[in-house]
Amino acid sequence: YDPETAVATVKEEEWETRKKKEITTTRQIETRVKRQVVLEDGTVVKDSGPVVTTNTTEDVEQQEHTTQE
Repeated sequence: YDPETAVATVKEEEWETRKKKEITTTRQIETRVKRQVVLEDGTVVKDSGPVVTTNTTEDVEQQEHTTQE
């Protein structure tokens, strides 16, 4: 090793990281309409009117991908 003739070398490294995120939301909506009618001798005595109930189910799925270049 001779310091007079030594050559300095510089090493550089560079990399890039990419991240991809995928979010999928699935929503299921269930709607029910009920009506209660009271009949007396074939005539409507009482009518509750339409009663609407809604049930919502939501499912969220998340995927993540990372790549280095």
